[in-house]
Amino acid sequence: MKNNLKILFEKSSNRKQVLYEALRISAFENISDSVVCKNFNLNLNAFRSLKRDIYKMIREGQDPSSLFFAESKVGKRTIKQPELEETIIALREKNLAITDIKAYLSSRGIQSSLWKIDKILKTEKFPPLPRRSRKEKEKISIPKEFSASEAEAIDLPLDNKQEFESLSGGVFLFYPLLKELNIEKLVEGSGYPETKQISRLQSILSFLALKLSDTKRLSHSDDYCFDRGLGLFAGLNVLPKNAWFGSYSYRINREMNLKFLSGLNRAVEEIIPASGDFNLDFTTIPHWGDESVLERNWSNKRHVGLKSMLALLVQDQGSRLLKYGDCEIKHADQSDVILEFVDFYRKNGGKINCLIFDSKFTTYHNLSLLNKDRIKFLTLRRRSKKMVEKMRNIEKDEWQRVKLNKNYKRKYRNLLVYESKVKLTDYEGEVRQIVITNNGRIEPTFLITNDFEISLKQAVLKYARRWLIEKSIAEQIDCFHLNRLSSSIVVKVDFDLTMTIFAHTVYKLFSSQIPGFENTNSDKISRNFIKNYARIKITDWKSKQITITLNKKVSLPLLYETDWFEKNIEIPWLNDYKIKFEIGTTS
Repeated sequence: MKNNLKILFEKSSNRKQVLYEALRISAFENISDSVVCKNFNLNLNAFRSLKRDIYKMIREGQDPSSLFFAESKVGKRTIKQPELEETIIALREKNLAITDIKAYLSSRGIQSSLWKIDKILKTEKFPPLPRRSRKEKEKISIPKEFSASEAEAIDLPLDNKQEFESLSGGVFLFYPLLKELNIEKLVEGSGYPETKQISRLQSILSFLALKLSDTKRLSHSDDYCFDRGLGLFAGLNVLPKNAWFGSYSYRINREMNLKFLSGLNRAVEEIIPASGDFNLDFTTIPHWGDESVLERNWSNKRHVGLKSMLALLVQDQGSRLLKYGDCEIKHADQSDVILEFVDFYRKNGGKINCLIFDSKFTTYHNLSLLNKDRIKFLTLRRRSKKMVEKMRNIEKDEWQRVKLNKNYKRKYRNLLVYESKVKLTDYEGEVRQIVITNNGRIEPTFLITNDFEISLKQAVLKYARRWLIEKSIAEQIDCFHLNRLSSSIVVKVDFDLTMTIFAHTVYKLFSSQIPGFENTNSDKISRNFIKNYARIKITDWKSKQITITLNKKVSLPLLYETDWFEKNIEIPWLNDYKIKFEIGTTS
């Protein structure tokens, strides 16, 4: 063993070690340089030159051992990655947080820990980001110099497992509902177009991903092209770029949207049956382009006439789900859209009990047609001075009291009502008129209906519930950004409305499963459950599983009470991969 150890010093192949041993013997053994060089097979002149250099270093106060021994540093060896560092710095200069930077790097196939990103930023002396509001965060965008990958179908099953991060991983919580609605069949039956690169299902899921993730404008979609989580939701590597959304939507016609809404209504009503009572209302979707061929419509939100598209929304009173939408309405045909809805809904086997709408929604002639078709209606009557004066002459004891419950968030809930039968111009027969006062308005409100069987209180309450559609329309504007069109109307509006109805339906069905959140608006559901950072793991072809690990949130544990959260759900449109949800940590 000792002989073997001698070899390390006698027959070393390391030149620095040989020189060190020769210098040590020269210093301690009193042997001439020529003998030392002969024993170690060294050049005499080179050896003496080395000794002169060492003497000089000692005189100048330098450490000569650095010629032979490398200094050992404590900790991990730092590997310089200039391109990575430049990318991280460029993203931070746009005020992206380290989680955003990590998700972007992940979308480019670059794996980097939060600790490493933080260390690089601290080395470059970047201060911590201040606390920002939600609006401030929404203004942040990826620098223009960074280009997104081209969207293409993800090839499942994978040969090797993959891991990446997503800023919008919560959208996968809608997957169980989409499977229950049989979205593959819905999209196939609609006849929506497809391309060689992106199927019709992947196309619709791409639009839906933006709606469900609370994307403010489709013109901002290029920022989401870097999120691999949203891409995987649609069955792609990343979402398509902004230009694709516009070109795709203009290949879609009204008939395709109607087929999709028909199939959606049938699928939803197997989960939540329709009540048969429908609220109908118009909303305006403004267009801000300078050169516009659109008609001007009155905007209640802005109290002014605007170049806009007039849109119809129909809501089921019982479930509060939107059932129908139409953006292709001209002023000349405005009063007939109610008949178009009746034809659409009945054609697909739906049952209509009563339609509730505003006074200027349609004509008395169309009301007569509805009555002949045995469809109940409840609407306001346009009042005149003569009608108001007549009501003032009625004795107080002839008025009845109706009290609205606390669900109707109105200041005036103790109403006075009076009913009678009246005749209308262009209407065959009589209608039931219900006059309402003490409702906070100066003039009385006149309701008319062809339903003579419903009680007075039920009729008033039914119309009061119509006010809920105003709240629902406001929700579309605030959460799904129904009225946020770019100046060139990048996406065809009727298709955008159809996708809005689809997203709203999915949100409502999702909230109905969570105790305490059944009637919560979509914006709050998005904040509490959907808008979340996630780590995504895709296994290879053996396991065929996608694990979605969501960051911890206060409300997320409520999902354990649903019947799907802890199950591995097989997703047909992802080649039967199973989705598994986990709740991780906030770090």
